Amino acid sequence: MSKFLKTFFLSTATLLQVVSTEANSIDFLKPGHRVWIAPEFYQLNRHREGGSKQSGPMYGGRIGYDYIKRSNIYLGAQGLIASGHIKGNSNGTNLKSKFTDKMVEGRIGYTFQSKNWCQPYVTPFAGFGYFWESNHFEKPRDFRIHFDNQFSYVPVGFLSEIFPWDQFSIGLNFTARVLIHGRIKTSNDPQYQNSRLLYQHKLQYRVELPLSYYFCCMNNPWRITVEPFYEYRHYGSHINHPFDFMDTKFNIYGVNVQFYLNY
Repeated sequence: MSKFLKTFFLSTATLLQVVSTEANSIDFLKPGHRVWIAPEFYQLNRHREGGSKQSGPMYGGRIGYDYIKRSNIYLGAQGLIASGHIKGNSNGTNLKSKFTDKMVEGRIGYTFQSKNWCQPYVTPFAGFGYFWESNHFEKPRDFRIHFDNQFSYVPVGFLSEIFPWDQFSIGLNFTARVLIHGRIKTSNDPQYQNSRLLYQHKLQYRVELPLSYYFCCMNNPWRITVEPFYEYRHYGSHINHPFDFMDTKFNIYGVNVQFYLNY
């Protein structure tokens, strides 16, 4: 037993020494290509004009790629898929539905980074994306309507990061979504045929606070990021047929854990 413990602690110490040596030999401020995957959890709160409210947890994940380097063009792409059940009520009637989010987005920008102090950088960007949002009601039984919202958008914002300690960083990211073409398809309605509803395009945004740890393993730079975030969605009221679309807002609070491979 004592021989096993001695071997274990010796191996652990050797591994830590190798990781530390590798970490000191690689410049984390020039990550270049980044491939990442992130499980994501968030609490979704939906409020529709007229008193309808729903809320519930959403589970899913993101996957993405970034090329980000000091004084260079920035390129990025990411995708999201998440789903969950949200519950609530409307004028005393209990509601339950399955909610799903899907998104793909591409970005282009430029990275400005200082070589002094804590080497902060900021990367303004713009791009193009497409969003799928579905709300399929399960309760009450006579209201099992499916709402499928799709819209294209232009993301505009910035990424930023500062390195106050060796191998640790703090960031602030902001993305605004400018909607271009949005429509909601209704189906499974017992009273009306399938239809499409228009809504007013309102500004949406997302704020992220990434906290990152950089390390090396087998001479490759890696990064783990814990990222709390807040997201706001808004769809304005619009006159439609056979029924109008009512003003709807979403307040979303969540966190994801990102695993990066830099190369």
